[in-house]
Amino acid sequence: DGDDIEVIASEVDGATFSVDEDLFLNVVPNQDFNTEGSDPIILELTASDAEFDVSTTFDITITVANDAPVLISQTEAITVDEDCCLDTGIELALSQFEVTDVDNTIEELELKISEDDIPDDAPYTVDGLFITPIEHYFGQISVPVYIEDLELSSELFNCIITINPINDTPVWTQTIDNQIIEEDCDPCADFPIDLNLYISDTDDDPLSVTVSDVVGVTFSVNED
Repeated sequence: DGDDIEVIASEVDGATFSVDEDLFLNVVPNQDFNTEGSDPIILELTASDAEFDVSTTFDITITVANDAPVLISQTEAITVDEDCCLDTGIELALSQFEVTDVDNTIEELELKISEDDIPDDAPYTVDGLFITPIEHYFGQISVPVYIEDLELSSELFNCIITINPINDTPVWTQTIDNQIIEEDCDPCADFPIDLNLYISDTDDDPLSVTVSDVVGVTFSVNED
């Protein structure tokens, strides 16, 4: 008859169906909804020309799609002392982070470090999940990590590690040569000796040097 036809989709659980003015049927599934383990959705469409109504039904099956895991936050503060782990490294673990995945269990997820996103001047090296700061470094380091479910990966997350400074022991960098001086000298040849050339301190702390008491001569070290 050439009548205008209107089609109405029934309301169902799990998805929203609509019919536009050109009689195209559209569907928007609910977030993370699928029909695995349950019956398909039965959709009823009712067509009307304003005088007569006629209905039809058909099944809609929504298959499972793998969703990427989400790394939400770092739940454990990681704090170590300077030079604590030069041999062993600092190990990262999945348990140190809050993670969600609607499709997988925690046991099916894996924490990884994105080595491609580590700056060239980063003060640490990486071996698997082990972080090794450079010697004598202290402060905070940021390590780009992500979660993988073997198919999809989460967005990158910056794991923060805090390294507390410790006082490093001063070091004699070289041995002072044995000295020969003349009796009753004042001043004596090759003295004073600049001890700054022979000792160093990584932390640049002010240093003091004490001299042992010996018989026959008095040694002293000034503030320089």
